[in-house]
Amino acid sequence: MIHTEEKLTQKLECITQDHEAFKQEVSDKFSRFRTSSHTNRSLSLTQPSVAANNTSVGSSSSASSTLLPSTMLTTTAPSQLDFQAQMMVMLNDTFSKLSNALVENKTTESKSEWPKFSGDSKKFRSWYLAIMGQLSIPPWAELYNYATNNVILTTPNTVPNGKLYAKLLVSLEGQAFQHMTSRHHLCANGLLLLKELQQMYKPRNVPEIIAARTGEFRSQTKRSPHEMVDAYYLHLQELLEDLSEADESISTKSAICHFIFTLGTEFGTIQNNYHLGNLPEAWKTNDWPYILALCHD
Repeated sequence: MIHTEEKLTQKLECITQDHEAFKQEVSDKFSRFRTSSHTNRSLSLTQPSVAANNTSVGSSSSASSTLLPSTMLTTTAPSQLDFQAQMMVMLNDTFSKLSNALVENKTTESKSEWPKFSGDSKKFRSWYLAIMGQLSIPPWAELYNYATNNVILTTPNTVPNGKLYAKLLVSLEGQAFQHMTSRHHLCANGLLLLKELQQMYKPRNVPEIIAARTGEFRSQTKRSPHEMVDAYYLHLQELLEDLSEADESISTKSAICHFIFTLGTEFGTIQNNYHLGNLPEAWKTNDWPYILALCHD
């Protein structure tokens, strides 16, 4: 992968050098155009005076023969200048497009960089969610399962799977990079690499941690007055994800009920209607994102 990056860097440097050489070449042509234009203008200004002198000295026939080329030069000079102006506009436009293309390529490459992971289990969850976000959009969408909000298990298409392997490998650092590169059976299999990363670095909830998390969910979760609903929602979702490994998992309906009654006094109307059994139909759902949207409304 390092060799590939070096080759890409060398190609980019070659493109930049070619671009600079092209700019210099066209600049030289501009200079020659300007010199030629200045010379033509000088000729167009001096020719009529020469023709006038010839008229006073020579015959009328020689005067007419001298004035004719001068008149033709005077009429053709502006068209030549217009042509040069059009050439300059076209070349300037070409420069602009080439510069924009290079800038856009660099911007796209910088934006497409995936976050780095060095093997810290505490940071794995945020890194994994960021990777899932990248995989949910093109060109990786065919590897993503929108029903489970996770990657697919296998794929017969080896091309995107191999590209995913390369992309993930570049995003690894330190201990995580050493662990994964030592596993030769993962070569060119990005889906399997992601699965083994999850098995190795996702924090495991032992029974003591699950019991503590359950107690926190039941008795300590409550939205503070100045806490954003989105922040409280995410905190609750993290707790529920940890509790999914418990022997007796919390049902979605029970979790949503707990969420509504811990939102605070500003949601008192909804809470009272829930008690009285007059909850609006829109709130009778087990869809977490829809519940959050209702809270926003």
